[in-house]
Formats: sequence, C-alpha cells, structure tokens
Amino acid sequence: SEHGVAVPLLAHTPDFTVESEAKSRPEGFGYTLPGLVDNAGVTARLHGAPTTWFDGQCREVLQDYLPLLKEEPLNSSLYVAAAHERSRGVPKEDMPQIDKLRELMAALPRPVGPHAERLVVVHGDLWDANILHMPDGRTVLCDFEQSVVSSAVQDLVHVTDKQLVAAYLEQMIGAEPSEAEVYQLLLEARIAEHVHFYVIRDLFFDDKPGNIDELIEHSRLFGFFATKLRDDPAAATKLLDVTGEGAWREDLIEMMQKF
Repeated sequence: SEHGVAVPLLAHTPDFTVESEAKSRPEGFGYTLPGLVDNAGVTARLHGAPTTWFDGQCREVLQDYLPLLKEEPLNSSLYVAAAHERSRGVPKEDMPQIDKLRELMAALPRPVGPHAERLVVVHGDLWDANILHMPDGRTVLCDFEQSVVSSAVQDLVHVTDKQLVAAYLEQMIGAEPSEAEVYQLLLEARIAEHVHFYVIRDLFFDDKPGNIDELIEHSRLFGFFATKLRDDPAAATKLLDVTGEGAWREDLIEMMQKF
C-alpha cells in the first residue's frame, strides 16, 4: 500500500497470504461455525508472529502522523485508528483536536489481563473479507496495510463469541483454557468491541464523525460500567451469557443504565 506501514514480509509466510488469492475463497464458508473457529485460530497464529518490525521507523511514522501516540502506550486502540486513517490517505491535519482526543483516551477503558493486553502483531481489519478459506483447507489472511503492534484484544473485536474466544485461547496457550479464562477474555473482547465500533469507529472511520464531547461523556460512563463488570465476574458472566455480540454495539447504553 502507498500509505500502509506493515512490512511485506508478513504476507509471505505459510499462514498469511496476499489478496491475489481472494477469489479462491469458498463463498459463505467463513460464516459457518467451523469457518469462524478457523478464523479464531488464524488470528492466534498471527499473534504469535515477531513484533520487532514495528520498532523504530514504522512506529515513528504513525507518531508523526498523530503526535498524541507519543504519549499513548502501545496497547492503545489509537494505534489501530491512526493506521486505518493513514492507510486511506486522510491528511494528518484532519485528525481530531489533540486536547479533546487526549481527554477521550483517558476516559476509555484499557485492556486488562495477560491475553487481552499482550503486545502482538495486530491485523487491524480482521473482518470476514480479509480471512480467506482456501480450497485446500488452509485459512489465510490478506490486507495487512493497517497492521501495527498493539494489544491482542484490538483484533478480538471480531472474535466476541464464547466458542471463538475458547478456540483462540487454546491455540495461544496450547491447552484447553479454563472457563474463567474464557469469560475473562470474552469480557475484554466485548469491551474492546464497544470501544472500537461505538467510539473509535464513530470518531475516525465514518464519513460524518461523531461529536467528540458526546463520545467523551459516553466513554466515562462506559469506563465505569467496564470497571464494575471486571470487579464482579459473576455479574459479567451472567451478562455475557444473555447478550449477543450486537447488543454490545447497539443496546449497551440501556444495559449500562440497568446495571
């Protein structure tokens, strides 16, 4: 890509490929449970790739593009947002005001737990069209132009089902995860999902950006809600069991008011 920062090396290993093979993907397979479990597995394999390529120039390019990144830890969702905006050619002068953006990031919950906050190679755009299920049975990835090194949970916004989280963890740790481990990471994935789709995406990705003051107010409420759930695993498990993925994007305000 003209604007992307990920090194081409990532696209030439056994588990990862380039978009030229996209036509080989069997239509609809990615939406079946076996296909989605494969998606979780290939995400885990990506998260085992070396991260040193992001040291130095690649990180500095994004920090020059969005100077607030010099203050943000690598596990910040702002790295993924900046990579996305730069990859689609948005001028850095059009990025949100730094003071307001700093206030927003201070209000948002950060990832918690060893599996959620682990620094890994993050694809940054792991929706179904970028996960290819090949005729020979391989599951491969394409479109790395938004890749960064950040917290693993930034990719798990697309892996927010209990079975998929369990499959991801099993691939990562090489053993069947405990129920507690699955629910802890599922909670972090749902929190990150809301941050990504309701806040970050609303501010950066949409053609008509959301009102940053409203997003700051919402993020403070959501941060309080996330803390309460983290402090009460039983309540979190109950909520995760009765809500689907979409509810954490669309109905969460009502859920927070009831909690």
